[in-house]
Amino acid sequence: MSNTNWFAGDSSFKSACRAVRGELKRYGFWCDKLAVVPVRQVPVGLAYGWQYYQGCGDIVIPQLSLIRIFDRIRGVAISLRDTIRHEYAHAFAHTRGGFDGSDKFVTAFGRPHDSSDTDYYEKDLYVSPYAANDASEDFAETFMFYLKHQGNLPDRLDTPTIRKKWGFVSNLRR
Repeated sequence: MSNTNWFAGDSSFKSACRAVRGELKRYGFWCDKLAVVPVRQVPVGLAYGWQYYQGCGDIVIPQLSLIRIFDRIRGVAISLRDTIRHEYAHAFAHTRGGFDGSDKFVTAFGRPHDSSDTDYYEKDLYVSPYAANDASEDFAETFMFYLKHQGNLPDRLDTPTIRKKWGFVSNLRR
């Protein structure tokens, strides 16, 4: 499928999707299964985005997100690229298979990928407050930060726990 027809959405959305796909390729995460995951934009939604994990696999990003509006009021800004990176992380876990229940995943993230256990955010344990929601979000946020920072762990995140998670993500590269 050509890039011109691959992403359904406005031009800034399409540009952000192409940029993130380029990052995934450049850092060795791209694969044939990930290449067929449709990414589309919808007019409105509650969340920043979502990936139909264990379903059709599509990534969906709303143009108008209620949580994005709420966050902007609170002074929190999450970029479109970061949202797409995060949702591609979920798609990566969905399409890659096998690693998410592995002992290595549990060692790095402290619980199985599909665990719904929520934790309190502690800056030494998680790359973001959202990562404390559950293991799948912890993975997606760590993966997103990995891409955003081009594989280089920022000093402010350089703790033993986060370093272990970062290493796990880095070892998934092809």
